[in-house]
Amino acid sequence: MPRKNKLQPVPVYDVDRGLMQLKRDFTLIEERIFLNTAILTHCPLNEDGIYIGEYGMVERIVNKDGVVKLYEVKFNADILLGNGAKDGKRYNNVQIIKNSFQTYNKNHLYFYLEEAKVWVEAPPFAIIVGDVKNNIITASIMPEVWELYRGVNKTYNRIELKTAFRLQSHYSLRMLELFCSLDRPITYSIQKLKEMFCCEEKYIKNKDFLNRVIFKGFKDLEKEGYCFPFTVNRGTKQKVESITINPCIIKTNIRKTLNTYGIQIYFTKEELDEIEKNFTKEEIIKNIKTFTYVKWHTNVSLTEKMRELNEKSKSRSNPKGWIISILRSIEPRNGWPLVKL
Repeated sequence: MPRKNKLQPVPVYDVDRGLMQLKRDFTLIEERIFLNTAILTHCPLNEDGIYIGEYGMVERIVNKDGVVKLYEVKFNADILLGNGAKDGKRYNNVQIIKNSFQTYNKNHLYFYLEEAKVWVEAPPFAIIVGDVKNNIITASIMPEVWELYRGVNKTYNRIELKTAFRLQSHYSLRMLELFCSLDRPITYSIQKLKEMFCCEEKYIKNKDFLNRVIFKGFKDLEKEGYCFPFTVNRGTKQKVESITINPCIIKTNIRKTLNTYGIQIYFTKEELDEIEKNFTKEEIIKNIKTFTYVKWHTNVSLTEKMRELNEKSKSRSNPKGWIISILRSIEPRNGWPLVKL
């Protein structure tokens, strides 16, 4: 069965989130190519028009009048392959990546040429060359396409490539691209998410789609330190209709995050108001894993649960200890592994 079109025409005025939000059906390597390219386009070039970094090299090519003709980008084949790289089989590695580039390149982009007053269709890369000896893929990008990718990259300022490339599922990587830049909660219908992940036919039942794509993706991301607190919204007959996803919390260093931003980065004002009725700031930090476990991994509303426990704890000899023990005993959300507290 032929694969569906992955990138649709993108008006240049909508490129900031356009390329990122579009429905597409990339493989894991193609997602890495997209992300790697988007981030490299925003790396600062030196006075000679060159950038050299761990995840690639960029060189600006100009004509004799100083006008930019192309941007030449060099990618490391082993890095794009991730754990799939095989030592001693460099030819195969380069060929696999080159094939992925060629498949990716079939997804043409649309942009407006101001001087000619016309819309132009072009592939992401003008030229693709595989260098087996140096294990490098060299791709040339037109200046107009380069600007499209620069617009996309504004949404990726919190993604660290080394972490992103450890993800072994294209669904997980796609979720990181989509949700990492959120600055406020956003609600997606299940049908909209299915369309964005090209899963309308693959997962007919919402339950299968949520467990195998969305929930699994969130679990994979949390292992790498990216936490996305979310709420499952149910309609009639308790059927899941949508998901509200909150801004990402990077857990690589909880103590540093707390010191820098304060407790409020982990909780809403309502949640914090209820928690602080029984716990000091120091006690909240000490039990941060318990509170965030209830918030992120269970179907329980932290605000409502704390309100209930605060009232019941008044007759307890050790109210704080009793509240913590109750919170830790709450069952995790269906399909989510029990968190060690």
